Amino acid sequence: ASETDLKILIQQNPELAAPHFALGTLYLERQEWALARRAFSQADARDPENPDVLYNIAICLDQLNRQEQALIWYQLALEASRNRPPNFDISELRRYLANQTGS
Repeated sequence: ASETDLKILIQQNPELAAPHFALGTLYLERQEWALARRAFSQADARDPENPDVLYNIAICLDQLNRQEQALIWYQLALEASRNRPPNFDISELRRYLANQTGS
């Protein structure tokens, strides 16, 4: 879907997380980190336990040079992945966090 299509879908269904997530993914692919962060935050408000949303927020923060905040969101993504299977590699995230935190 195009950016315009997703924005129309969001206007028609503001309560759904999926169109916000899709828009965030589109921005992520374009490396438009601030826009992606905003869209994923909207998805998070509608689906706060989604590990993929949390993970993508962390990626955006990382890319915006906000590493300390990113680590918090990566940890939240890891915790949420206990209840919902994520689309990211849990083992890779654990290794990343261990390297970042020194534990």
